[in-house]
Amino acid sequence: MIMHKARKGKNEDAQQFSDRCRALSQNLLCKTNDPIVQQIHQENAELMLLASYVAGLIGVVGKRCVMS
Repeated sequence: MIMHKARKGKNEDAQQFSDRCRALSQNLLCKTNDPIVQQIHQENAELMLLASYVAGLIGVVGKRCVMS
């Protein structure tokens, strides 16, 4: 599956979806001996992971009930 098309499954909780997205993001990393290039790839993968995770969540996210 392509990471940017990942969607939270109906019976999947947020942590399971997060773990699945993180596993998909590992496929984006290129192996290089240059530590600076590796860091740039890692940072880009993290940004894509976060964007894909948020886009793939279904329903109301982060809604909290405040009781008075």
